[in-house]
Amino acid sequence: MKRLEQEYKWQVPCKAFFKLFRKAFCQNTQVDNISRYSITDKYYDDNSCSLSRAQSALRLRKSNKQYEFTLKTKGKSKNGLASRSELTLKIAAQTAQGALKEFKTLATQNIKKIKDLHLLFTIKNKRQALDIKTQTFSAQAVFDDCNICTTKKTIKLYEIELEFSDGNFNDFKKFCQKVSLETKVEPCAISKVATAVANL
Repeated sequence: MKRLEQEYKWQVPCKAFFKLFRKAFCQNTQVDNISRYSITDKYYDDNSCSLSRAQSALRLRKSNKQYEFTLKTKGKSKNGLASRSELTLKIAAQTAQGALKEFKTLATQNIKKIKDLHLLFTIKNKRQALDIKTQTFSAQAVFDDCNICTTKKTIKLYEIELEFSDGNFNDFKKFCQKVSLETKVEPCAISKVATAVANL
C-alpha cells in the first residue's frame, strides 16, 4: 500500500517527557486503541549506497511476529512538518530467514537496478501508540523508546510522533503547534533514520 506520511516529530531527552506529551495530546480529544509494540527495524542499502544518497530508506520490520517491507522515498520538512511517500507490503513468511528472502525479492521488484543488499543499521523500539480524534481531524500519536544500533555505536533516542490520518489538515497543524507551545519542545528536523545514517 502506497501512502503519503505526514507527521510532526519531537525528540526529547528522556522518557519522562512522554507523560507531558500525552497530556497535551489528550486535551479536548477522544483517545482510542492504546497499543504497545515491540519492533525491530532493519534498514538495508546496496553496495553503492544508492538509497541513502537518494535520501530514501528500505526497511524490514518485525512487529509482534509480523514482518513487512517498507520503501520510504525522499521526504521534505517544513516548519516541523515532515512528509514523504512510502510503500508498505506485508510479508507472508513467519521466520527471519524466510522474511529476509521475501524482503529481497520485493526489493528487486519495486526498486530499479537494486541488488547486493546489505544491512546498514538496526533500530530496536518499544512503542506505545494511541489514536486521537478531535471534532475536525484524526491522528495517531506514537511514543518511541529506541536503541539505534550501528557497527560503531548504540544510540539511545526518545521520539514522539503525531501522524495525520484524515480530516482538516490545517487544524491538525494548529494542534501540533499548540502541543509544542504547551510542552516547550520544538519539532525536530531529524528522524531516527537520519540520526542512524549520520552515525554510520
